[in-house]
Amino acid sequence: MDAAIAASLDTHSPCTVEYRIVMPDGRVKFLEERWRAFQDKEGKPVRIAGTCRDITERAQAKEELQRLSGKLLRLQDEERRRIARELHDTTGQNLVALATMLDGLRGLIPSDERKSRKILSNCEALADQCIREIRTLSYLLYPAMLDQAGLEDAIRDYVDGFIKRSGIQVEMEFHAEWEGWRGTWNLLCFESCKRASQYPASFGSHQARIRIHRNSDLVLEISDPGRGLAASIQAEQEKLRFKGGVASPACRRE
Repeated sequence: MDAAIAASLDTHSPCTVEYRIVMPDGRVKFLEERWRAFQDKEGKPVRIAGTCRDITERAQAKEELQRLSGKLLRLQDEERRRIARELHDTTGQNLVALATMLDGLRGLIPSDERKSRKILSNCEALADQCIREIRTLSYLLYPAMLDQAGLEDAIRDYVDGFIKRSGIQVEMEFHAEWEGWRGTWNLLCFESCKRASQYPASFGSHQARIRIHRNSDLVLEISDPGRGLAASIQAEQEKLRFKGGVASPACRRE
């Protein structure tokens, strides 16, 4: 607090500091101080005016909200993991068994029964399609690789598949330690990377770069050397349209 007041003596704008104190009886209170320094004609500080108020209830409500938000994220993570596992281990396996039985049924249908064989072929194709969709849905809900190999390998695996599907070349750069990262945080970072990696394709770019680094925060950066954008909103259509702009190739959309 002393350092904040000393630093504010030469400024002309209001300052605010929040801090906590421990009362003699052990109770913890949170305080907010707002003040402003006033200078004379020569610019020397002559007085300070401000207020101090108790914001303990607000701080406690904020902490409770953060706790509940974290609990909600954990519950969502557990539910997604459960649904993904059931889709893969139960629904997916049942469909695989169905496809196997359909394949065995083919040998029981006479070769001259063309209509029956065609219906069987359609059923086999539909079963195969359902198997692929279930596996994809299970993977997108909660990739098992997150728990098995960790966040970096899971992201690399997803990006490799994305490159094959879209033809967009993605450069990856990781500067973060994942030790101690489990469950919800891994899934949140993976989801952010998954969604952001789709943007370059929407803008017609053929390259992208994913960079993850960690200092006091975890920073996920998605960029691409695109053509640049000029956005215009057409009120009558109430939608956002994009067209080629005049930004230099060095500009990045992040």
